[in-house]
Amino acid sequence: MLSVVKDPKLLQMVLLLVPLLIGAFYLFRTASARKSGQVPATGTPPERKNHHVIGIMEGVSFLLLMGVAVPIKRIFGDGSWVTVIGSLHGALFVLYLIAVSLAAPVMKWRPATTFLALIASVVPFGTFVLEWYLGRQAKSQTTVVPEVAQ
Repeated sequence: MLSVVKDPKLLQMVLLLVPLLIGAFYLFRTASARKSGQVPATGTPPERKNHHVIGIMEGVSFLLLMGVAVPIKRIFGDGSWVTVIGSLHGALFVLYLIAVSLAAPVMKWRPATTFLALIASVVPFGTFVLEWYLGRQAKSQTTVVPEVAQ
């Protein structure tokens, strides 16, 4: 009824492999730039920026999968939406795991924070809550407390 593709298997492979290859290339290029000393020492590290962007994209794709594709499959019996969005989400999920593994050592996350980052990828709205938490944590670490005049 609402079929979005003619050959879902081909589209599934394209939507899984293309973002995965492009994203992995970008993430590992950033990591190799750090090893060669091409990353500036000040400001937000690019690994954290990559984690932020991929985390938001992974969270949105997860919500689209659970909130749009699965209901369409259950209501109309059309599984092609799950195939398309699920493949894209699968690629973003793998990229998110790579981004966490690259960002954790650079950001000097505690093991508990790294564990929360990994768990956030399988909980609805988890990556958004994690971004809020990491933003608050970064803000509290950079806040300068003025000295009290005596």
